[in-house]
Amino acid sequence: MTRSWAELPTGRAVRLVGPAAEPVSLPAEPLPPSAPAVVAYTPPPGTTADVVRAVLAELDRAAAELFPAWLPGAEDIRDTGGGSVPAIRALARALAHETTRAPAHETAHETARDTSSATAPESVSAAPRFGPFLADLAERSLRASVMGTGTAGTDTTGSDVTGSDVTGTDVTGTGVMGTGVMRTAVAGRGTAPPEIRAAGLARVVATGLGRDRTAILMPVPAGLSHLGEHALVAACEWLAFHGGLGVWLTGAPFTAVDRLETITLDLPVPPGVQPAPAAAGPLIRLVYPPVAGRPHPASRAERALEAALRERPWAAGRIWNQTHRSSPLAPLIRVDLMWRAERCAVEIDGPEHRTADHFEADRRRDMRLQLDGFTVLRFTNDQLMTQMDTVLHDLERFLHGRRSGTFEGSTSHA
Repeated sequence: MTRSWAELPTGRAVRLVGPAAEPVSLPAEPLPPSAPAVVAYTPPPGTTADVVRAVLAELDRAAAELFPAWLPGAEDIRDTGGGSVPAIRALARALAHETTRAPAHETAHETARDTSSATAPESVSAAPRFGPFLADLAERSLRASVMGTGTAGTDTTGSDVTGSDVTGTDVTGTGVMGTGVMRTAVAGRGTAPPEIRAAGLARVVATGLGRDRTAILMPVPAGLSHLGEHALVAACEWLAFHGGLGVWLTGAPFTAVDRLETITLDLPVPPGVQPAPAAAGPLIRLVYPPVAGRPHPASRAERALEAALRERPWAAGRIWNQTHRSSPLAPLIRVDLMWRAERCAVEIDGPEHRTADHFEADRRRDMRLQLDGFTVLRFTNDQLMTQMDTVLHDLERFLHGRRSGTFEGSTSHA
């Protein structure tokens, strides 16, 4: 039995069971510092190669959205003109060089070595192609950020893939597909080998989210065929073995695969806290938690609001995606946007907040913040994208009122 997300293994695919392991989109509360970065995704059914390709494409997209958080020194490079692209590539190669100097026991594959009787492949950090891979990823991420596309480029689509209906050699005794076969099935023209991409992207996403390793929480959809179950599990084992990823499977039980370790997740729930709402359906896009101190990279609404606030002096003192705890025994609450001195909490709601479970969870969070003297202002994504002037007027009016002592604490659903 495991009582913390931090105790779950990485470098392996495991099955999670228990009330806390219902198919949630992400853990409800911020994770302890020792936990890995936890992302969530449900890949579409397909062959083993199809599943691996889909997961790598989503990790690549997340890496582009998280840029430049994972590349030290890149924060001030905001265009592709002049020497910007060579500078970004040089920073990435320097980071790759630093990674190669990490002791072997710190590499992404060490856990896989410890849990397999076979010899794991050479660490990505020591691979000759890691530097070029990271440089290419950094350049594509920069270009995507300048264009505002939110994707790192066409290399993530898996175009020109051959051999999509593949079988492979078991290199671990657990169904992990052989490296050469997977390269043929997954790697598109001009991309790094998939094992380099898997380990490199796992490391990049972890760094971008302020962690040292990455795990994928994967709700299993109901109704998979026996072949679909075998393909999914083989893909998860391949990703864990080559990427050092934790792959934590929840959701529908398997009927044809029984080789995965099963772990009961029994998380202690603080008083007044309810489990995260269950996912409404398959997670067709990889989701990940926000990064403290900045708008969520995947949220157009948050990024648009920050761009507008950046130009307004009255918005000084704001902090993005910070946690609040009213007492040492109280649960952590992550607030989208906060002016702490003015006791103003701003929540930005997507369409999922219209469901009964999310609405109830929002009410509980609002009440805890109100008891601590905060006013909670809620805006929808649609309001931020279509009525920004009104949102800014409401925020400015409220903050001026708080600073002059004319507003009392309340909750406003704008």
